[in-house]
Amino acid sequence: MHSARLLIATGHADVLDSLQGALGPSYLTASVAHAEELPAALQVLRPDLVLLDWRLPGGDAAALCAAMESEGQSIPVIAVLAEAHPEDEAAVYAAGAVDYVAVPALSPALLARVHMHLLLRRPSTPENVWLDTMVLLGGSSALQAAMPY
Repeated sequence: MHSARLLIATGHADVLDSLQGALGPSYLTASVAHAEELPAALQVLRPDLVLLDWRLPGGDAAALCAAMESEGQSIPVIAVLAEAHPEDEAAVYAAGAVDYVAVPALSPALLARVHMHLLLRRPSTPENVWLDTMVLLGGSSALQAAMPY
């Protein structure tokens, strides 16, 4: 299991089940079901990445994303969309999210996006560059297990 902590913010049980099913075996996951719970969860859990349902009950996801950025929280946000429409995609990026996924998301694509954004956030030390290169080139499973993300 990887040590990265992911916070899933969705009030929709089917979306939560889908995301936890795909990400749970590889990452530590926690969830909130309402916009009011998000600020406290961010402070307590200090996640490495947030998956924010754009239909999160109790709040405007774009405003929540922008508030996180304005408060200096440099946590990457991947927006979770019910359907990917061009206007929604533009709104996601305008609000400060780093990426988006449309649900139901295919597990390999979701894992790749999460992994990529965690790697981009990691310090670029010679050891990390070497490990990342080995994984991208198909390094051994033992090497991949040693990866913190």
